[in-house]
Amino acid sequence: MAFRNPANYNQYYLVSTKMDYDSSPYESWLHFKRVCYSILDMSLNGGKGKMIVKEKELLYLNDMSYAIGACRHANGKDWWISARGYQDTNCYYFFRLDRKGIRLDHKQYIGWNYPSQSLMNRTVSFSQKYSQDGKQFAIVTYRGIELFDFDRSLGTLSNRRYAEYPYKDTIYDLYVPDDLEFSPNGRFLYHDNVGIIYPIGDQSRIIQFDTKSSDFAASGIRVATYDGFEDQYSATSGGFKTNFSCMQLARN
Repeated sequence: MAFRNPANYNQYYLVSTKMDYDSSPYESWLHFKRVCYSILDMSLNGGKGKMIVKEKELLYLNDMSYAIGACRHANGKDWWISARGYQDTNCYYFFRLDRKGIRLDHKQYIGWNYPSQSLMNRTVSFSQKYSQDGKQFAIVTYRGIELFDFDRSLGTLSNRRYAEYPYKDTIYDLYVPDDLEFSPNGRFLYHDNVGIIYPIGDQSRIIQFDTKSSDFAASGIRVATYDGFEDQYSATSGGFKTNFSCMQLARN
């Protein structure tokens, strides 16, 4: 994720997670273990930019989610950047980016504590998103969706609601919870499931949840089903079913 440096208009902070190879008692795997930042100065190299700080470590964990999220601070100047531990924890890490730089501000323990899982479940996204007004935060994992209110001044989560997987018309172990996104006004939360076993992949779907409902989980309804489109560039080798996957809000 890229953020303009609050102290220097010509500089950008690039914040990301980084993976390390790890050999566990269960299986070898690439684990995301670090949150790092770099600084790009666009005033250098004839306006093409130069990296003046490269992958400086902010946080090291034994196992963490690859996804990070960001929300503007209530003061309209600073940023909150969030990361989450992955296995056997429910800890969120909140970094603050302001004129002094970027740093770990605080931790918060809230929501599901995810037990260690098999390799297949390790492939599931821990995508996290903030609503456009910054008042809500949602995260998706193999267990389902968690929705919180977010305090932009304090950088804290509260008022937890959730929808546990499988949902109304999904079949456990045949669909993988993948990504999510808020509607522009924050009223609805959209979530996609990816079919993992052929021909179940033909039935990948998008589900809409109402964040204002008194029963968040029960508000889920299917609003789209994968239409069978295949990637033309791999059609000669049998075709690649595109399914639904990464979600991102964009202007019409």
